[in-house]
Amino acid sequence: MTTNQAIIMKTLDHFVLYSIQILCPACIAMFALLTAERTAQAQNVGDWQTVPGLASGYWINDSVNSAGTSSTWQEWNGTAWTNVTADKIAGISYPSNNVNNVITILPGTSITNSSAGSGPLIADEITVSSGADLSIQKTNFTLGHSTYTTYDLDVFGGFGLACSTAFSFALSNNATIAIENGGAMTNYCGTSSDNFTNTPGGSPYTSSEIQFLNGSLYVQLGSKASFIPQATWHTGSTVIFEPPVTGNWVPKGFPGQTYYNFIWNWPLQAGNDSGMSGNTTINGNFIIMNSANAGWAVEDVPDGGFTLNVGGNIAITNGLWYPVSSTAGTGIVNVGGNFIVDSTAGIKVNKSASLCDVVFDGSSPQALAIYGTNSSLGYWNWTVNNGSTVNLQTNLFFNSPTNQIGGGNLTNNGVFVFSPGTMIIGCVNIVLGPGSTYNVSQASAYTLASNQALSGAGTVTGGVAVASGATLHPGGGHTLTFKNNLTFNSGSTNIFDLGSSTSSGDDQIVLNGTGGTLTCGGAQIIINSAGTLAAANYTLFNVSGASGSISGSFNATPLWMGTTPANAANYSIATSGTQVLLKYASASSGPAITNLVLSGSNLLLNGTNGAAATYRLFTSTNVALPLIQWTPVATNTLSASGNFSMTCTNVVNPSDKQQFYILRTP
Repeated sequence: MTTNQAIIMKTLDHFVLYSIQILCPACIAMFALLTAERTAQAQNVGDWQTVPGLASGYWINDSVNSAGTSSTWQEWNGTAWTNVTADKIAGISYPSNNVNNVITILPGTSITNSSAGSGPLIADEITVSSGADLSIQKTNFTLGHSTYTTYDLDVFGGFGLACSTAFSFALSNNATIAIENGGAMTNYCGTSSDNFTNTPGGSPYTSSEIQFLNGSLYVQLGSKASFIPQATWHTGSTVIFEPPVTGNWVPKGFPGQTYYNFIWNWPLQAGNDSGMSGNTTINGNFIIMNSANAGWAVEDVPDGGFTLNVGGNIAITNGLWYPVSSTAGTGIVNVGGNFIVDSTAGIKVNKSASLCDVVFDGSSPQALAIYGTNSSLGYWNWTVNNGSTVNLQTNLFFNSPTNQIGGGNLTNNGVFVFSPGTMIIGCVNIVLGPGSTYNVSQASAYTLASNQALSGAGTVTGGVAVASGATLHPGGGHTLTFKNNLTFNSGSTNIFDLGSSTSSGDDQIVLNGTGGTLTCGGAQIIINSAGTLAAANYTLFNVSGASGSISGSFNATPLWMGTTPANAANYSIATSGTQVLLKYASASSGPAITNLVLSGSNLLLNGTNGAAATYRLFTSTNVALPLIQWTPVATNTLSASGNFSMTCTNVVNPSDKQQFYILRTP
């Protein structure tokens, strides 16, 4: 077997392997069927074909057999196929056609154009049958154009560029190549003098065309100088980048094209490389089978950016993927299928100020699983678009919150579902868009961790605990909805954006699931306002579900951000039934203590602005303590309004140097 035959066979073996293992397990039967070539047609005098049963031969200067005729080629004489005569071999040397003559390489035959003949070679209307190979090497070859056939080179088997010396393979104006279902093209060229010229869009032959049809394969085996041709990559076609040598480069011609399946498999990769700084689309699957842990960087332009659109799955099975490796680059990766990083692989944003946005926009449920490492210095943002569903199958690790510069966010505008035992670690902001669902019901004891913030207008399904240092903040007048229990731990925080009216534009948190319990835990509430609030109560939490309840209380004294209202002292945090309110009390309508009279351990309290209500007396030795930490010592009920007197027994501790008292309604 020649070197080129081995290359072609390796290509076809890879094609079947990738198709079965990764791209389409259901397609095994498809590749067991040989695709039929063009339908039988009437032969024309001057058509050429290889000798039936021939294993290998040469396009030019082939040998002469004992009968004095070609060992490789036959010609149609009008009634039968006859071996080309010796005088014709000497005179013409190779099959060539300028009219409607067809050249066919029959199944099982490998044809090579070698340096033994003269060139350049010019031919068209070539068919490479299924199971046959055509290898172009050493001698210049120009594919002509014929108006008699759809394609000037129609490949059902193997077509390879296998260079060892300088040569060129060129397409004439309007010339077309088709790699058919089951066919493969291999490019093994790679020296600076090797040329694959006049590809589609290239001057001067802008109308030439290469098409990789459904089920076809292109394998890039060349060195740094080689490049992927500009082509039309049809649904089901596959590109494999698989250099057999040690090095570090990306094939020329990669960026800016629209592929179907693209596979990176370079076990000998020796360093990080840069792939593009523009937009590239892969409508099928994008697979990194092996990058030797060196990493494939698809963007390496300082302060540059790129968009990679992947309609199918992203799978990193071995090695590293650097979506962004530049100093301050930004990359966007849109994925319509699964995003899977195996345990033997990893993902990385290489520089501290770089950012990669991964956007899920599939119409069917998508899996997100990172079994390998995320050793990023930069930042990852994850976005689920409206109409998309993402199932998190592993823990999702973000950077340490102390190493974030505007990154590390999860934005869910669709449905985000946690598998059992999974959680998000290190994410700064989790934002739920209107109508979105954040389903943590299968996660074990889901906790919003310290330095994490959950905001937006979506719905959370499953119980949630808010740890010390974590924050809930609907934001922008949104309602954040919880279907199950919501538990705040001491040291956690709520932020509510409130406007000047209680009727619209205010943040609110709602628990509307059956039996949902809001556990307050003494957490702090912060009010964000523009400086003017209505002299009325604002509903912050509403437990509206059947059998819902509130346990404990929040810190009664709110903190303020934005502009503090002039009447901020009139507001407190209070529970009323199944609601938590920012409660307003007029300064003139509340009771006031006018004087105190001690009598042993008893206290006579005189006051004004009383009302027919129940009052509670609180005491503390430290006036700066939050009100929730003051101790209730007496309760009295007044039957009339105006001035009043209350005798509170055993509320004075003679051993205390000082005591402070507050009188309030419950």
